[in-house]
Amino acid sequence: MTSRSKSAFTESVKAVALSAAFGLSLIFMPLLAVLAVPLIPVPVAHLASRRGPSAGVLAALAVGGICFVLAGPAGALLAFLLTAFVGAGAGLALRRGVSLPMLFLLLAGLFLAAQLIWAAAVLITIRMGPVEAVHSLTDQALQISRQAPSLLAGGNSLNQLREFFDLLPYLLPSLVLLASLAFSALSVFFAARVFDRLKQPFPRDFSFRDLRLHFSLAYVMIIGLVCFLVSPYLAVDLAAPVRLAGLNLLIVSETLFFVQALAITIFFLAKLKVSKAKQAIVYVCLVVLQLALSLPSWLGLFDIWIDYRRRFDKRIKKSA
Repeated sequence: MTSRSKSAFTESVKAVALSAAFGLSLIFMPLLAVLAVPLIPVPVAHLASRRGPSAGVLAALAVGGICFVLAGPAGALLAFLLTAFVGAGAGLALRRGVSLPMLFLLLAGLFLAAQLIWAAAVLITIRMGPVEAVHSLTDQALQISRQAPSLLAGGNSLNQLREFFDLLPYLLPSLVLLASLAFSALSVFFAARVFDRLKQPFPRDFSFRDLRLHFSLAYVMIIGLVCFLVSPYLAVDLAAPVRLAGLNLLIVSETLFFVQALAITIFFLAKLKVSKAKQAIVYVCLVVLQLALSLPSWLGLFDIWIDYRRRFDKRIKKSA
C-alpha cells in the first residue's frame, strides 16, 4: 500500500468513525438532534471534497452499516441518507467551487430530500399516514404530561397542548422546510470551521450580516396573512385548508424575515461598535419582541423595500 493510499484509507476511517458516532448519538440521544443532524454529513463532506464523491458514497454505506448493526434500520437509513445525500453532495459541490449561498441552498434541498425519504420509508414500514403517526406520538406525549402534573398545571394547559398537537401534522410542510434550512446553516457553520482547521479550501464569499432575502418572500408573507384573515369568511369546506395554507406561509416567511432582522441587527451593532454586553441585551430584546409581537419579522419585511443598510452606508459616505 502506497503512502497516498494509506492516507486516503486513514481519512476514510476517520470520516466513517466520526459520522457513525454522530449518527449513533442522534439515535440514542434524540435530544441532541439539533446538533447531531448537521454534524453527521460534515466528515463525509470533507472526505468527498478531497477524494471525490465516490469515496463519500462508500463512506456513507459504511456509516449506514455500522448504525444498522448497532441501532437498527430506521436510524441507519437516516444516517446513510444524511451522509450520502448531504455529505457526498456537499463534497462534490465544494470540489466544483460552488459559492457559499449556493452551497447553503443546495444543502437545504438535500436535507429536505433526506428527511422526506426517511419519513416516507418509516411511514410505509409502520403503515400509517403522516397525520396518524404524529397523532400517535403526541398522544404518548400527552399521557406522559398527565402523569407529571407539575409540568403542566391544570386542565387548561393540557387542552391547549392537545389543540396544538392536533394542528401540528398540518404545519409539517413549513416546519420541515425550516428545519432543513436550519440544518443547512448549522452544517455550513460547522464545516467552515472543520475545513479551516484542516487547511482545506472553503467558500468565503458571503457574510451573514449582508443577508438580503429575495423580494418574492414579501409576497409570500402577504399572501399567508390574507389567507389567514379571510379564512373565517369562507365556506366551511374551504376555511380550514385556506387557514392552514396561510399558517404555513406565515410560519416560513416570518421566521426568515426574523433571520433577516437578525442580520440587520448584527450589521448595525458592528458598525456602531457596540460592546458585547449591550449586544447580548439587544439579542434578548429581539427574541422577546419576536415571540410577543413579531416586530423583528416586520422589520425584516420592510427592509425589502427600504434597505436600511444601504441607506446607512450612503449616509456615512456623504458625511465622510
